[in-house]
Amino acid sequence: MLNWAHMADLHIEEGPRFDENIRCINYAVKDAKAKDVVAFLLAGDIFKKKSTPAERNAFALIVRSMAEHAPVVIIRGNHDRPGDLEIFGKLECDHEIQVFERPGKVYVGGLAVYAFPHFDKSSASGWLDTQLSIEQTDMAVIQIARNYLAEWRTDLLQETVPAVFLAHPSMEGATLSNSETLSSHGIQLCASDIDIGFDAGNLGHIHHCQPCNAKKTIWYSGNPARGDCGEEKDAKGYLIHSIAGRGAELHTEFRETPTRKMITIEADCHPEFGFSFDCDILDLKNIVAGAEVRLRVTVPEDKRADAQILVERFERDASGAYSIQVEIRTIPVTRVRSEEIATAQTLEDKLKAYHIATEAPPEGDLEEIFAKLKEVELEVA
Repeated sequence: MLNWAHMADLHIEEGPRFDENIRCINYAVKDAKAKDVVAFLLAGDIFKKKSTPAERNAFALIVRSMAEHAPVVIIRGNHDRPGDLEIFGKLECDHEIQVFERPGKVYVGGLAVYAFPHFDKSSASGWLDTQLSIEQTDMAVIQIARNYLAEWRTDLLQETVPAVFLAHPSMEGATLSNSETLSSHGIQLCASDIDIGFDAGNLGHIHHCQPCNAKKTIWYSGNPARGDCGEEKDAKGYLIHSIAGRGAELHTEFRETPTRKMITIEADCHPEFGFSFDCDILDLKNIVAGAEVRLRVTVPEDKRADAQILVERFERDASGAYSIQVEIRTIPVTRVRSEEIATAQTLEDKLKAYHIATEAPPEGDLEEIFAKLKEVELEVA
C-alpha cells in the first residue's frame, strides 16, 4: 500500500498569524512522516504573495524536513509569483524536491504525478501571442489545458503505476469557505476532465477540504491553518491518500491540525433592554479561551458611546482570548417628525398619525392594539 501526503494553500505570510501557520504546517509534516508517506505533493499557494526572505527561509526549513523523509513535488498556485518557487528545487536534500511552474510529469515514490500548476494570462504570457485580445487569451489558456489533458489521456492508457493529477484549479460545484473569493482567471475544471484514467486528483485553491466527485478520488485538501474568521467553522489539516496499485481503490484520510480556534460573537443593541449576545455571556471565559475573537457590535448611531463601554467591558471579561478584533456597525436612526403626531391628544391618535406619516403598515390589527392601549391606561389610572 502506497501512502502519500497531499497538502495545499499553505499561504505562508509574515504577520500576526505567521507563527501559528508555521506551527500547523510543521505538525502536518511530522504527522505525515509518522505515517511513512512515500511522497509529499504540494498543490500550490505556498506563499500568500510575492515572498519575503523570512517567508522563504521558513518554507526552506519545512520542505527540507519533508525531503529528509520522501521526495517532494510542488506546483505553483495563483498566489505564488512566477519564479518564486524555483529556488526550492535546488536545495540539496536526502530526497529530490521538484518544482513545476508549467505542466509536466514525474515519477516519485512509486507514483506517476501529472503536475498541472496554475496558469492564466499573466503566467502563460511566454506561451501566447501577445497580440491576442483578452477574450482570445482566455480561450487560448483553456485550449492549452485541453491539449495537456488530451495528451495525458493517451499517456494514461500505458501507465502501470498509480497516476495522480496534482493541480491548482477551480472545480465546478466545489464548496467554498466563507472567506474565499475565487479569481475569475485561470482554469476551471469539472470532474469529467479528471476522470480520464487518473487514480487520484490532488487539488489546491479552495480552503474547504472536500471530495469533488462521486467516487471520492478527486479531493481538495483544504489548508493546514485558518486564514481568517471566515474559516472559523472549518476543520483544518491535510490528506493522506493510500492505494495498493494502478486501478485499485483509493483510500483517503483527513488529518486535522491543532489550529487555533476562531470565534465571531455578535452583540446587538436593543433600546429597551441593552445589548444581547449570540452566545452564553456567563460562560464567556471558557468560550474565548485561547481563541482569536471577532466581536461584531451592531448599534444605532446615537448609541455608539454605549458600544464603546460594552467593548471595554468585553475586553476585560474576555482577557483569556488570544486576540480580540472589534467591528462596530452603526444603524442610521430615522426620526419621524410630524405636526400631526406632536399635536395628537391620545396615544390612539398618535399611533394613527405615526402610520400615516411613515407610510408603514401597522404590525398587527390596529383595533386590537387600541384595545390593549385602553387596558393599559385603565390599569395605570
